[in-house]
Amino acid sequence: ALFGGALIGLAPRPLYAMMAMHPAPGLDALADQQLGGVVMLLVGGASYCLGGLWLLGTLLRRGTA
Repeated sequence: ALFGGALIGLAPRPLYAMMAMHPAPGLDALADQQLGGVVMLLVGGASYCLGGLWLLGTLLRRGTA
């Protein structure tokens, strides 16, 4: 998710022809694609962070038992 979000968000042109023909209201195709890439980066980063915290909590609980 993170790598794909970076590729989509940093692309210099719209990657999908369908998006160029039907952009979101108020955004051109490139801005819509970049917004989607940023959302993918944020959600992917948050999921990795939460997963890491869960693993850390599990390891800390095992160490004290």
